[in-house]
Amino acid sequence: MTREEIQTYVQLGHTKTLRVDSSIVQAYPSFVREVRIRKNYGAEIEFLPHGHDESGLLFQTNFQTLDELVTNLESYFEKPISAWINFNQSGGYPERQENVSGQTLSWRELQTLFQKLVPEEFVLRI
Repeated sequence: MTREEIQTYVQLGHTKTLRVDSSIVQAYPSFVREVRIRKNYGAEIEFLPHGHDESGLLFQTNFQTLDELVTNLESYFEKPISAWINFNQSGGYPERQENVSGQTLSWRELQTLFQKLVPEEFVLRI
């Protein structure tokens, strides 16, 4: 992926967002983490029950520049922008893992768990 690709999707794309991650949450594998970049240097990390596109926990932040956003997400992903995937284009979605525990957590427990999995700049939106 490139900065130009990000700019194109968030400026001209139908949803004005670009999904750059869709992966199983290793700490709680019945959830999927989606990371999206929004117009005006916004970013969101959402934890959704596998197979659902709503009812997740959404963390958001805004950056001053695209470079600041990219640097932050490169650090979070521990990989350079060139290794990111455009999930808007690929449509990829992670397979549900076998033998996922049926453990049920409260909303508050989920908030606490997932807050630990995002950079401190990201704030939970309720």
